Amino acid sequence: MFSIPTPSREAEINDFLPTDEPAWQMRVALCNGDNKMVEILKSNSKYNSIQSQLLEYMVLAWQEDPSAKKQLTKFTTSFKSETLSTSDFSIYSNCKAWANFCLSELYLSEGSTRRSQSYLNYALSSATTSLHSLSQLLTLYNIYLRVLTSKNTPEDSVEIDQVIKLTTKRSLLGYAWYLKGKILKNQFKANNTNQNNKYNKSSQVVSLTDQNNEIDQSNEIQEIINCFDIALTKFSPKDIYSQGLVKLELAELEKNKLKIAELLATAENNFTSVKKESFAVEAKNRLIQVKEESQRSERGYQGQSCYKLGSCVFFSPVMKSIYKRIIDVIANRNDFPVLIFGERGTGKDMIANAIHTATKGDFWEN
Repeated sequence: MFSIPTPSREAEINDFLPTDEPAWQMRVALCNGDNKMVEILKSNSKYNSIQSQLLEYMVLAWQEDPSAKKQLTKFTTSFKSETLSTSDFSIYSNCKAWANFCLSELYLSEGSTRRSQSYLNYALSSATTSLHSLSQLLTLYNIYLRVLTSKNTPEDSVEIDQVIKLTTKRSLLGYAWYLKGKILKNQFKANNTNQNNKYNKSSQVVSLTDQNNEIDQSNEIQEIINCFDIALTKFSPKDIYSQGLVKLELAELEKNKLKIAELLATAENNFTSVKKESFAVEAKNRLIQVKEESQRSERGYQGQSCYKLGSCVFFSPVMKSIYKRIIDVIANRNDFPVLIFGERGTGKDMIANAIHTATKGDFWEN
């Protein structure tokens, strides 16, 4: 397990301080889409040749330039320890860690998690413990790779909580909460892989077990959403790259198609603004898919019959299946409570009134 150095808590939670190392400042500027600051950092004459080269290659890697991998790989092997002074060697060790981290991100963007993990391991071995922000970033990114490969361990949550407790950086605080949400989402998917059918179709009434499962799942999803919502508040509003990552996750959990489209469109704009084209393409493709599904649904509903119950109209296939379950409940005519649950604004009161009216003897039609 990679140990996380303890930073001073005297510093205000912030992402960009004059005392930060150049590479961290560049990372923040890139995430913020602050092109002016990027150019200022690249042209700063106070940095030595090692730092200046790294900043230039970091920009290439961020923009996924084809030459970035070659330049960064060469950079990690271009300096020999015996030719560097003690101070320069310390600087190069951390610059080398940043370079390997950039390579890890590049390979991950190409879908190679194995090579991404290899370069991250190089970064972890190169970083000095004196630079706590870099150490914490590498720790969280290591957890992120395990999330993507579903290899999380209980220690991951411990390390995330430790970063939340100790970090002085908003980006790391937001990233930690983002990872909390990702881990919970992985666990939720694993627990529900074999539970595609949420209801007992052989029963005329809703079983208590099914009700409990639905409630538990709803609570679990809300817990995941809460983590992502907290991440949004912890990230700096200027950090539009990280804000975009969270919106991608929220779009996957959202049920309202209009809200999904809004989240994906915002994420696409965020990624385009910070020149992360691969992420922008992903958001755009998902947005196109949502729009196409909505159009197919609208075309599919044209000319189809609908069911009516009280003031409710059941038109789509999903709503028709709900109608049939309601009819099962009404037909049973037993004096038992009926639990109706769902997201806010989905018509729970209307369904309850329709059932109440129908069970009092009114006729329902289809």
